[in-house]
Amino acid sequence: MSEPPLIAADTNVLLDLARGEEILIDCFMLKPWGFQPVNCVPVGHGIVHRIAETIREKGLLPESEINDSLIVAEAGLLGISILLSSDGHLKEIPHHDLRLIMDAADVRTPLIASPWKIVHEFFH
Repeated sequence: MSEPPLIAADTNVLLDLARGEEILIDCFMLKPWGFQPVNCVPVGHGIVHRIAETIREKGLLPESEINDSLIVAEAGLLGISILLSSDGHLKEIPHHDLRLIMDAADVRTPLIASPWKIVHEFFH
C-alpha cells in the first residue's frame, strides 16, 4: 500500500482554522484525511536557501517574500504534495515555472492551493 500524500498548511491557514472559518472546517472535514498538525521546523539545509533564492530571482515571488520562498522550498524538500495557503503571493506562483526550479533541485513540486480551491474545485 502506498503512503498517503503529505499535505502542509501555511501558518495563515491554521490561524484561520483556529478562528473557526467555515471554509477551513469544510476543507479539513470533507474527507477523512486523518489531519494531524505537526510543527515543521526548518531543516536548515543550504539547498532550501538556494531553492528559495532561485524562486525569488526568477520572479516567482517578490524579493521581500523570503519566508514564503523558504516555505515553498522546505515543502519541496520534505516531499509535500499539497501546500495549503491563503497567501496571495503563494497561490499566484505559476506551477509550471515552479516545477522547473524544483525539478532542477531534484525535489518535489507541491501543488499550492487555497482551502477554498480544495473545497470548491476538488469536492464539488
